[in-house]
Amino acid sequence: MKASHVKVLSTSVFLFSVVTAHAEKAPAGMKEFNKTCPAKELCPRIELAYQKCTKQNSAPYCQDFVKLFRELLPLYDCQRPFDHSGVENHIVPAVWLCDGRRGAHSQEFESYAGLLSGLKSRDAKKLFASEEFRDVLDGAVAEDYFDRSLQAEREMRGEAKGQALAFLEDRCENTAKGYSYAPIVRVSFLKQGGPWVPVSEFQEFNKWTVLERGRSVGQVESGGMEKSDRYMNIGAQRAGDLPATVFNGKRDLQFSGWAGCPVHKPVALVASAPKADKEGWKKVTPDIKLTDGIFSVIKENVRELFRETADGNERFDYKISDLYAAEQYSSNAKRIIVAFRFKPDSGAQDIVGESSEAFYWVSVSSGSAPKFLGAGLQLIDFADYDSDGATEFLFWLSGYNLDGYKIFWNGFLASETFSWKYH
Repeated sequence: MKASHVKVLSTSVFLFSVVTAHAEKAPAGMKEFNKTCPAKELCPRIELAYQKCTKQNSAPYCQDFVKLFRELLPLYDCQRPFDHSGVENHIVPAVWLCDGRRGAHSQEFESYAGLLSGLKSRDAKKLFASEEFRDVLDGAVAEDYFDRSLQAEREMRGEAKGQALAFLEDRCENTAKGYSYAPIVRVSFLKQGGPWVPVSEFQEFNKWTVLERGRSVGQVESGGMEKSDRYMNIGAQRAGDLPATVFNGKRDLQFSGWAGCPVHKPVALVASAPKADKEGWKKVTPDIKLTDGIFSVIKENVRELFRETADGNERFDYKISDLYAAEQYSSNAKRIIVAFRFKPDSGAQDIVGESSEAFYWVSVSSGSAPKFLGAGLQLIDFADYDSDGATEFLFWLSGYNLDGYKIFWNGFLASETFSWKYH
């Protein structure tokens, strides 16, 4: 089947197509027509299935409709009265021969395409998204359904790829003229049947659901790549128009990272909207007691701290009384994660002599030893992103010449990090 494609570049980065299908010149050896063409037998059957599926929403008839539609897509040796001349013969898709059976000038094929576009079964969606279906589209039917079929194919490819997690960033660069802002979508993690993995190459996902604690609060599109010759552009795509539900409030330095300028908090995005979170995690007022067991886990993992004394900076041998619980989250099963911080009057400093205001996260579950999750992490969001019944947690991380994200899953027993450098 031959087709002519006219592509028009819109004001965004996305392409839209108008396609016209044509009858195809019959093979030189084909002298007889409509001998193997199934239209005479199948057109009455698909019309019956169409009527029953449309009026009665009968699943068996809807399934039969999809099956018959697929059988009517090839060319065979099908020919209409006006598809031949004294010089050339043409053959056409069998489904085109179904037109005019209800009455003069009736457009059965257009009706069939419309029904197919709205059916929800996997087979119907697969056929509607197929190149075989697009190859038989012509005229007004092509204008109505070609781009929709392409989009359906992209969405099905996305399902095949699994789930993708990205972050909408209020990216800032500190230039000689001041702060320069441009929102980007940074594709960071993928799950394709196995565990979550950090993104290592460009991904084709470009439609995103904006999430807040697992609840959809808008949509964002992305497209194109930022210049890949810069470390900071790993996974980055240009963001389209932003919904009013994101980036509210004032910019601050909490998520400024290595760039060091005030920004909005990153927002979690998913390629496919997840199911509701069954574990019921929520933020609660910190009430956990900092036990010796929790403190020993922090002490084992947080060692590079200092304190200024009269004789200069020295390593800080901090005590349990120097820490307090700053944030706490709890699940329905009473599992807890807590962010501890040093008290302002503790004098704790990091390795470069700045006051240590970092969060030190610990997971606490009944019957299990406390688990240290990380230092300097800041919680972005949590939800059941892969719809497997368990909650994943997303954190922002930042360090010297380094920014990125960290995901925890499987009850904080598994994690992955996606990060980038600036030089």
